[in-house]
Amino acid sequence: MINFDKTMLGAFRSIQGVMANDYQRIVHGLQEQDRELARQEPTCKDEIILRWNQGARQVLADLIEALITARDVLEKERENEEEKKRTAHLTGSAIG
Repeated sequence: MINFDKTMLGAFRSIQGVMANDYQRIVHGLQEQDRELARQEPTCKDEIILRWNQGARQVLADLIEALITARDVLEKERENEEEKKRTAHLTGSAIG
């Protein structure tokens, strides 16, 4: 699994918002590449190529998921940070 940091997720979100048509083409193109690799798997006789293709499909899946969910992930992180700030003063008083 690839872990994308806030900078990368922010770039994905930016592309999604500012260049929506390009964003859709990118996601569609990556999904098509994944489908093509999936179509090749059942007929692949070479174990090494099969494993490489499976690894490539995992990378594509991680990238596609990050592209699609970037906005939601960043929003959830922002909400969590705001909640921590709101409740920070409660932590000290709850203990004592």
